[in-house]
Amino acid sequence: MPFKPRVSIVGGTGALGFGLAVRFASAGVPIVIGVWHGSAAQQAQAVVPADVRVVSAFHTVSAALLSDLEHLLDEDVLVCGDRMADKQQVIDLVERVPGLRALDCGPLEMARIVEQLTPLLISINARHKVRAGIKITGLSAG
Repeated sequence: MPFKPRVSIVGGTGALGFGLAVRFASAGVPIVIGVWHGSAAQQAQAVVPADVRVVSAFHTVSAALLSDLEHLLDEDVLVCGDRMADKQQVIDLVERVPGLRALDCGPLEMARIVEQLTPLLISINARHKVRAGIKITGLSAG
């Protein structure tokens, strides 16, 4: 029997991310993470089969920092999706990575806001020659 992953992580919001989402969905993969239906995530949800649920996450985490195992992470991953059970699977994955904290940001339609933080962070990082991320303050621990 062919291996079918429980969670697919799709990087990128452009044509590559969209193409991967469509391919994974047609292969029967049940959840797709990572354009204008409001957001890339909403566009993906619109074209995948009804039983495929999309969760949006990792838009504010630097790929360079994720791949640098010497760098200690200390940032939040903003998670959007329409079903708590689906978001919880992503939240559980995020929290396995030391230094990352997952935050439930509400329904998938909130991805339209979260996705816009990516170009903002890219601009800040380029302008200030840093690798900044997002940390939401004022939340209780746990």
